[in-house]
Amino acid sequence: MQHLIPEMKAHVLYHLVLAVDGRCDSTVFSDIDYGPVGRIHWYPDQDGEWKDIGEIEDEDEEPDEFEAEKWWLRLLTQEGKSDKEILEDAWMGRGNMWVFKHPGLFPVEETGKKHRQHLALQLDQLMTANWDLGASNSSGLLSLPLEVLEIILGHLAPEDALCLVCGTGSLYGHFRASLDKVAYAWIRQRRPWYLPVGPVQCEKGDEEVVRWKNGWQQEIGSDGEGCEKQIPWFAYYLVCKRSPNMRSRKRIWNIVLQIKSMLHSCKLVS
Repeated sequence: MQHLIPEMKAHVLYHLVLAVDGRCDSTVFSDIDYGPVGRIHWYPDQDGEWKDIGEIEDEDEEPDEFEAEKWWLRLLTQEGKSDKEILEDAWMGRGNMWVFKHPGLFPVEETGKKHRQHLALQLDQLMTANWDLGASNSSGLLSLPLEVLEIILGHLAPEDALCLVCGTGSLYGHFRASLDKVAYAWIRQRRPWYLPVGPVQCEKGDEEVVRWKNGWQQEIGSDGEGCEKQIPWFAYYLVCKRSPNMRSRKRIWNIVLQIKSMLHSCKLVS
């Protein structure tokens, strides 16, 4: 919050709660979308019904106080699915258990050398499979100057940029090394929550930056200084898309942006 709303102080938050909900003892903003956590029923002692995070629909005419428990039992004992598929549904699918993942743990280790080697092999296999097909369908692209193509790549999502450069062997050969640059620019502009914030003015305000640097130091032998050239951004981007921690981080990020919008609407910050 200090990163996205540096103006936020305790007294500002107090006036915002008072302005939005008309009371100073409110524990949540009623107009904020909290994601799956918004389904949880909270008790006065701050204990919550965490099982309600699942996408539970009570289809019975008579309400069943144990419907959530029955729903989770059905989810975790699905016939015809492997344990891996069931866990994927529980964590990243209907169970929404990704909300329990720490939003400050970046998937640096998962983007390590072994994954990057596997990714490079996949790219080469994909390119080999598409050379003949791409050569006949991408003549229009080949006629464009490389400088123009690089500009076009800069406006595409990394996966779309990959599809473009895999159009022909010559495009692939020229731009394959640029995929990390494209991914880094995309992350900075469109997925900033994939990057650490800080240091900020609070206790352990440099925690994310330190964790980020230490992680890359272990994986690539560099702490990420001059990171545009040293970090495998394309691989990191693909891993982040599947990371429950980054999904959790995006939820927190969106909540803070909503609070920021409310602050401006209430004219509490300039």
